[in-house]
Amino acid sequence: MGVPGRRGAADTGDVLALVRDGDLAKAEAGLRELLAESPNHFLVHHACGELWLKKGDLDFALAHAKRTVELNPSSGDGYWLLSRIYASKKMKRESGDALGKACRLGHKAAGCPK
Repeated sequence: MGVPGRRGAADTGDVLALVRDGDLAKAEAGLRELLAESPNHFLVHHACGELWLKKGDLDFALAHAKRTVELNPSSGDGYWLLSRIYASKKMKRESGDALGKACRLGHKAAGCPK
């Protein structure tokens, strides 16, 4: 699972598809490789956040989501991920704040005004 093209960007879509399909072991293996190759790419951290959210490790998911928006503050997807993690942790204020940022950045989340 190499990283052709932009470092960290090319294979994250494949990993996210694995997460969506529930193939978490394969997704985790791919992410370990991507993290080794591109430890500071926001898309790699976003995919890690999605994986750990799906696995139920909310603290680890949160750390990766925070790193996503630290690396790319204009990532509406990153703030949407943060919102979902905070909601899972029953942190309503933080979830709402992150959702608001995602919406202002143009994310089409369910909670964003149309």
